[in-house]
Amino acid sequence: LLVNVRSGLTWLDALAGFCTTAVIALILFGFRSQVIPDYQVGQIADQEVRAAQDVFYEDRMATDLRRAEAEAAVPAVYQLESDLVSSHVKSTAGAFSEARDILAEAGAAALKSKARRAELLKTLGARTGGAFPPQVLEALLRYNFSPDVEARMLELLDTVLRDGIIRDRGEFLKDLRSGILVRDGSYTLEHPLTDAYRVRDLSAAKEYLRQSPIEYPGLSPRDRATLLAYLESALFPTLLCDREETNSRRALASRQVKPVEVQLKQGQTVVRSGEQITPQILVQLGALNNLLRPRS
Repeated sequence: LLVNVRSGLTWLDALAGFCTTAVIALILFGFRSQVIPDYQVGQIADQEVRAAQDVFYEDRMATDLRRAEAEAAVPAVYQLESDLVSSHVKSTAGAFSEARDILAEAGAAALKSKARRAELLKTLGARTGGAFPPQVLEALLRYNFSPDVEARMLELLDTVLRDGIIRDRGEFLKDLRSGILVRDGSYTLEHPLTDAYRVRDLSAAKEYLRQSPIEYPGLSPRDRATLLAYLESALFPTLLCDREETNSRRALASRQVKPVEVQLKQGQTVVRSGEQITPQILVQLGALNNLLRPRS
């Protein structure tokens, strides 16, 4: 059979076979995989590396930077506890009203003797639900739970609470850099915090009260101090950061940032011999190393 095959070949067949074999060999010889050195950041390259062809890759450092910028641009979400403020002020106003009703029932005679006065204070404490400590009850009783005193006290209390009392001033100032959106039951929509200078922590809120005395004719300095101390004790944080919602919005903004894509052009030098490997160079070398098919 071999003899028959050989006898059937002409010199043209042999020449065509040789040419075909030579062309295939040249093609295979011309293609080889590009070997990318395995460097680490800070090392010195011992050879030059160029891009064998156009390569597109994600610049993760640039992507991470843009995502961080997107997160930082999202305002923090804070909740103003306006419902709690209203409830607290309303409760205090109700205690004043109840106290005046008790005084009207007791009549002026209830204040004439020390014993009856002590009994009246006990009744006031019980029927007002312990809204006022004993010293405050005594001070207010001296002015017959005056509506004017009540109005000034509640005005101060309502103002300080609604201006916003925060728990952590450092956290608040950090959030302020990217802006703050306030959720408030008094408004249908969130609104930007434009008067941040009014927001105080508990310490600053108490100091503000001390500098805003209750004005009432005949109010002694001692009673004024007692009533202000009571107002200080009635303060509580009213502007609270909704950290979960804030983080959720920032994560969404980060996810919406598209990866930063960079191109290396064929023949472009990635690193030269003797050059120090930087994080950016390492990323580019990795992009070349991730090419799946052999490069010419």
